[in-house]
Amino acid sequence: MAIKHTHRQLGYALEAIVDRLVKTGQMNELMARNNIQYSVPGYYRDFLGEQAIAKAEGEL
Repeated sequence: MAIKHTHRQLGYALEAIVDRLVKTGQMNELMARNNIQYSVPGYYRDFLGEQAIAKAEGEL
């Protein structure tokens, strides 16, 4: 996540929030409410299992 170097703590906090939203599937729910199609980023695809990706993308 790109954050100005003087706001590093903010970047860490936002990263933790986004990470939780992706892993729990809440990011997909948030996007769906706004008619936006969500796809899990490649970063998460490297370590999440197929079932976790399906959940994150709202397929379970």
